Amino acid sequence: MRGPICLAQTIDVHGDGNFPQGCSFSPDGLCIATATAADARLRLYNTVHNSNCTTDATTDNNGKTSVKIHAWQTALASTVVGETIRSYDWYPPMNSSDPSTCCLIATGRDQPVQLIDAYTGGIRATYVPMNAMDEMESPSVVQFSTDGHSIVAAGFRTERMIQLFDSARPGKHASSLLKLGQTRRSSDGQKGLVSALAFHSQPQQQSNTNLLAVGTYAPGSIYIYDFRQGSQQPSGTIWNGSCIVGHGKKHASKKRRNGEDDDDNFFSAAKTQWYAHRAQRGITQLQFDQDGKLYSASRNSDSILVWDVRMLSGNPSYSNTPIRGYTSFPVSAPTNQRIQFALDDSSSRLFVGGVPDTFTKKAVVRVYNTSVESSSDNKLVQELVIPECAPTDAVNGLSYNATYDMLAVATGSRRFPDFEDASNDNQQEQDEVLPPGSLRLYKWNTVSTTKDSSTDGNTDGSP
Repeated sequence: MRGPICLAQTIDVHGDGNFPQGCSFSPDGLCIATATAADARLRLYNTVHNSNCTTDATTDNNGKTSVKIHAWQTALASTVVGETIRSYDWYPPMNSSDPSTCCLIATGRDQPVQLIDAYTGGIRATYVPMNAMDEMESPSVVQFSTDGHSIVAAGFRTERMIQLFDSARPGKHASSLLKLGQTRRSSDGQKGLVSALAFHSQPQQQSNTNLLAVGTYAPGSIYIYDFRQGSQQPSGTIWNGSCIVGHGKKHASKKRRNGEDDDDNFFSAAKTQWYAHRAQRGITQLQFDQDGKLYSASRNSDSILVWDVRMLSGNPSYSNTPIRGYTSFPVSAPTNQRIQFALDDSSSRLFVGGVPDTFTKKAVVRVYNTSVESSSDNKLVQELVIPECAPTDAVNGLSYNATYDMLAVATGSRRFPDFEDASNDNQQEQDEVLPPGSLRLYKWNTVSTTKDSSTDGNTDGSP
């Protein structure tokens, strides 16, 4: 089976310290959004389905087919967000055939939440989070609800709350508020700066936006909020009144004091500590899969964690019991930089990036089979080496589109010179030649679920 083929690579990301920070396919799969670090631009790229980015395939005398990698240039660059783009998200019902739906939200430092037109780059509407002093405060993370009717803004430096805006009603007044813990030491709610959000839709319910997962930094934690309980009682919106991760040691101590050794009903102390230790470093991404399990990525972590939140049911026996860690997938991410992962639509494949390996110094995208629950190597089904990356550049962004079976890959990191070792001069010269980062588009051609597929085809992305 032929491996993934690189179709396009950006050529217009230049400047010292300038590189793509994450990436995201539009809901219809016809364009990709990314934010570049140094120039603070929100860039949109058309996919290869447009006339200006078609593919050229050639076959040599030996019958080997190669695909020309097209030079990819920004179709639209917006600078209305500010000097630092913190978060952005596509409008879920977006469809390029209906210009009124082609938009996305973004926020930056000292900026409100902006609704940006994907055709013009201008501002359609502004949502202004206000704190208790009636001052505008910028969120760290924003996200649409799954139906697009609501906008969630969170991660305020002074205000310990999550603000929800009606997307049809811009302005200063949030439609509802969810209060978090007052301080890092208080016991009245979630602690830390909100850093990640994820909605989970339940088709069997009349409302298709019921559950919101919220992750935080310092201390790292994940809470589940149930909107069916009503926003007038924010302290009761935490499902079962407890955090699902981040308090593993406390619960393990309580278990020992009570003499409870039933491992069928309680998390084992060792496993609790293993999962909690990785989650407490700070959550950087959350995503629900089709089965209702919750995937999380953390700073300075070696694993993508999967949490079995399907046990959330209001059953009294689950009260104050940490959610079970379902499984984990290895990732090399010893950095505070956000490292994205991506799931396909069926949640059968997990794509992870990370920092290049110390020995090979190659940027790699790993593909895992999520149906394998054991910790064996059978989870890994393919490795894709990203060429033309400096040894210090991470694969920081991944976004998959099932309609066209395409994967967008963003690479780049901040580069700092090493003044301690003069032998690194040659390596630094090499890093200067390589671009500071890039966005690449791969046609995946349906990866097989056997590890042997990693050796098929042209897996290094070069023509």
